[in-house]
Amino acid sequence: NLTARVAKAAAENKTVAARVEEVQKKREYEIHEMQHKHESKLESAAKRKELVQEKSSKLEDKLECVKLRQLAQDADLSTVQKRLEEKIHTVNERKEFNLAAKVT
Repeated sequence: NLTARVAKAAAENKTVAARVEEVQKKREYEIHEMQHKHESKLESAAKRKELVQEKSSKLEDKLECVKLRQLAQDADLSTVQKRLEEKIHTVNERKEFNLAAKVT
């Protein structure tokens, strides 16, 4: 009778111990998964941040290129405008000279 109860208690203890071990393994697995997800999120955030920095760097480069191109165009336009002003000035001088020549 006593032996039967001891055997039954031992069997129950084995079952409980197995269940405890199973729960511990499941908990360790869940903790590991949570850590993995967290690390993955951190890596993704770092990659996104890096991509944003690359895009902003490329955008800054494009803006700089556009500014330089605009400055070059403005310089070309100012050169052309100066030439035109010189030609107009020369033409006006000739007109005045020709008018003065006709008057005399």
